[in-house]
Amino acid sequence: MSWPSKQPLILASSSPRRRELLAQFNIPFEVLSSNAPEKSESQSHGLTPSEFCWWNSAKKGFLVQKLHPQRYILSADTVVSIDTSLLGKPKDNSEAAHFLERLSGRSHEVWTAVQLYIPSKGWKGFVEKTVVTFQDLSPQRIQEYLQKVHVLDKAGGYALQDHPHLIIQSIQGSHSNVVGLPIERLKRFLNETLR
Repeated sequence: MSWPSKQPLILASSSPRRRELLAQFNIPFEVLSSNAPEKSESQSHGLTPSEFCWWNSAKKGFLVQKLHPQRYILSADTVVSIDTSLLGKPKDNSEAAHFLERLSGRSHEVWTAVQLYIPSKGWKGFVEKTVVTFQDLSPQRIQEYLQKVHVLDKAGGYALQDHPHLIIQSIQGSHSNVVGLPIERLKRFLNETLR
């Protein structure tokens, strides 16, 4: 896939995981985070997980697009859902431990909305879902995990890429989606959209 612009893609995200994943493509890009205030999980107001992450992704991207209306822009947002609750980024390790207790021994869903702004076509995008099942986690295992992994900037209070053997039992779907950018689906999407 050849990049259709002389200017690099703008990644509207400060996530280092998304930078690392996007670097797998042969696409020049630069990072410009909008620092948009995201809708918190307590403000979901009946939105589905898919709608919730779509809204946050759109807000991030739109604020960057207003500054650079002639640039290609990629934005994304990830949320974890279990039962009827959405789990975003924990505010501290105590809340992270509470998240892990809720996820222990159960399956949950990880949703990522990805949106691409194309100057000649407007916004296009998709939402990817992955099902993750946790091991039964003892309080000791949760504390061990939190001592090894910095989780305060990660939806659901865990990171698939760091010591997954301590918490993960199985994954159905895209592994990279759980990290923050569904790379396989994004590759197909870019090939179809940028023709």
